[in-house]
Amino acid sequence: MRKVLLLLSMGVFALQASADVVTFLAADALSCPLLEKPQGTVVVLPEGFYFDTPAERIPENLIKKSVASDNIMISGSIGAAEKMTSYVTSGGFRWYLQQALTFTPAAGMSITKIRVRTQTEAQTKPIPGFETAAANPLLQVWTGSSSEPLLIESTNGQNRCFWIEVTTEGTTSQVAMPVCTASYPAVGVNEDIRFECATPGATIHYTTDGSEPTVDSPVYSSPFRLSDDAVVRAIAVKDGMTQSFPSYGEYFVVPAGLSVAKYDFSDWKSLE
Repeated sequence: MRKVLLLLSMGVFALQASADVVTFLAADALSCPLLEKPQGTVVVLPEGFYFDTPAERIPENLIKKSVASDNIMISGSIGAAEKMTSYVTSGGFRWYLQQALTFTPAAGMSITKIRVRTQTEAQTKPIPGFETAAANPLLQVWTGSSSEPLLIESTNGQNRCFWIEVTTEGTTSQVAMPVCTASYPAVGVNEDIRFECATPGATIHYTTDGSEPTVDSPVYSSPFRLSDDAVVRAIAVKDGMTQSFPSYGEYFVVPAGLSVAKYDFSDWKSLE
């Protein structure tokens, strides 16, 4: 079964050897009718998402972020550039020149394949260590085996990616990532914020100020509400296991008496 996530929300507790495929998909990428269906678990990268947010953006000023599922996390690194400005827009992730992505596997897992699907040949530049797929010039592939984080820098120019797919294999000993069940990204002032974790007996710690949670952060014990816009992050921990990757969500609070309508940018009639 294919599972769709809205930025960092997912977890399947597993202590069994298996291959796991996760596709990090740019928002609205599937509006392209020629794009093949992504494989495995899908993590949607929202429109406007930055790994390292410029100081002028609100509410996530200066927050360094990552995207993850249970078995793989991607974070941004500066590389040779002065700042990390790669971001999601117009159905693609713009991976800029001299900016790097770090791929971190969960404890007990190894990265065995990374596939990068770009939008057009003009927006495709060779990625060091990758090979171009024989059947598709818009698909670059890395194969190998790494249980340690992989840092991959875009050294030949900008790649505009529909998606980045990562395959991991192994037996995980890491806690599943917490899932926030609230609607996204707008929540009502009276809407409960709830967390779930697929690892039985795990404890969830969270923050609402954008800081990365630790075991000293507040323990999630019951649903709570937001009075103002907030960046909510969470981790899950359990004795004898490696703590989960951090979840991340930007929430905008809608005052009482107002409703939220979703607009599909590929269908201008979606608000009718």
